Amino acid sequence: MYCTSSDKGIVYCCSMQGETLWSFTDESLVYSREISVDRGENVFVVGRYSNNLMMIRHDGKDSKTLLTESDGLNNPVSLHYNQKKKLLLVCNQEDGYVFLYSVL
Repeated sequence: MYCTSSDKGIVYCCSMQGETLWSFTDESLVYSREISVDRGENVFVVGRYSNNLMMIRHDGKDSKTLLTESDGLNNPVSLHYNQKKKLLLVCNQEDGYVFLYSVL
């Protein structure tokens, strides 16, 4: 299971018994919101106030910023990864824009 503590900007990976397997935090991820996971258990998460999309590796140790405000993110609040089609949907609240990306 994956969840965020939005106000603290922490992403958690937990077992079905509620045990924390790993946690991730990064200064560039402000007010972490939605989470989606690919087949390799890599985690996609948006920072609502930092206007970015990050991918966290399945072990929680490494991350990469994939999109930022310069790519059009403006208060992103929704995120979904379609594992079958390898498509990532990101939605902004501020301007209502929706982005669809093919993930390799």
